[in-house]
Amino acid sequence: MSKTFFSAVLALTLSATTASADPYWYTIAPSEDCKCDGFRTHTGWLTGVPEGQSSTEACYNTPAIINGHFFSGADRCSKFVITFGYFDVGDASCSSTGTDPSLWSCYQDPASTDPACQICHRKLNCDTGQIKHTC
Repeated sequence: MSKTFFSAVLALTLSATTASADPYWYTIAPSEDCKCDGFRTHTGWLTGVPEGQSSTEACYNTPAIINGHFFSGADRCSKFVITFGYFDVGDASCSSTGTDPSLWSCYQDPASTDPACQICHRKLNCDTGQIKHTC
């Protein structure tokens, strides 16, 4: 088999694999320091973004599970040569109480007549708070 033929087959195989691949987190690693009381930032390297798709958009929409916490995408993203995602992960070893503060706290939405409608937020002592409506 000629080197040219082998190179062409390899190039076609790699481009077909790359074109059909979904974005994924190549690696996600924790920072050494705690972000605030109960949270540690983990930084991920996003790869596999199809040509023509925004890597920043993919960063915000590529799921990850970190230490048992599900993220639908990164909390923050930045692009240099590669795209990085930053996740604020509840970490009991960073907490003054020794517990993971990222558990959701939910209460009835006072603006709704639907008793199943709730507003949820994470119990926090820093700027990673999120409000989530469940209805």
